[in-house]
Amino acid sequence: MGIHKSCYKIGPIRFCFITPFVVRDLRPWADYRIRAGSPVDITVNFVPVDDPNKPESAPIYLSDYCVFDAGDKFVRCLRNFEGQLCSWLDLPKEGNCREFTCKYLKSDERTLIYSKQLFRAIDLVKLLLDFNCLMVHAACVEYKNHALLFVGASGSGKSTQARLWGQRRSTRTINGDRVILQLGDDGSLTVHGLPFSGTSPDCINASLPLGEIVSIIFSLNNRITEMVPLETLTHLMNNSARNLYDRDFNCRFFDLVNGIANQKQALYLRCSEGYESVRTLERFIREKRSWTNL
Repeated sequence: MGIHKSCYKIGPIRFCFITPFVVRDLRPWADYRIRAGSPVDITVNFVPVDDPNKPESAPIYLSDYCVFDAGDKFVRCLRNFEGQLCSWLDLPKEGNCREFTCKYLKSDERTLIYSKQLFRAIDLVKLLLDFNCLMVHAACVEYKNHALLFVGASGSGKSTQARLWGQRRSTRTINGDRVILQLGDDGSLTVHGLPFSGTSPDCINASLPLGEIVSIIFSLNNRITEMVPLETLTHLMNNSARNLYDRDFNCRFFDLVNGIANQKQALYLRCSEGYESVRTLERFIREKRSWTNL
């Protein structure tokens, strides 16, 4: 049985997965691959076992994966295609960890052969937070070499805005569902693409400075208003992935969101689903925002 290294760069984080099987990439995952042997930030060693010593307590979170509280750590468990638990990853409750071991049942190796499944087996949201990053539920388009993030409730028109900007301004959609938002040590804000999304097919590997965060509200009249920092903070919290069961995570999550809200004033875009909404936002950006002159 050979050992295989598969390396990926997701946002600012370089991952290395060490597996006893060859990892398969479906598009667009191959676009996020980096050369094996490159410097990495996170290493995950996947080890096949016959008996994983499953946690005896009831899960504190239950979805397509489970989380158990094991005292000084959390245990994240992935389900196989039949809904049974098939892998177990220990995550410390406090502090940063850079090397993990994920145990999985030998009989369920087929569940993990795709790179998407390897990332589902780890807690990407928690690891991103260690690098001052949020995973934001937003449609993202590139405009003048900057990222426009459209946020809002499901069905509010995020994807519609991305489509309208593509049709009227020939922008490219970086991701139609979610992106990484990173706060730099110097206060800069950078948006990174992700290799997965919801129903959107757009998953471009790109990193762009943040232009605007725009909350979509349906209205017959098109107009823009600026949020105060508290409103920006609330919108970011409501539109970012988080682990509600992890107290340490939520304290650091709030600090990061607050830091971003103090750096960027988000916008309300009250608009219909017509092309005038594009002109309204573009006019505001040109008149009120200096980054368009860079």
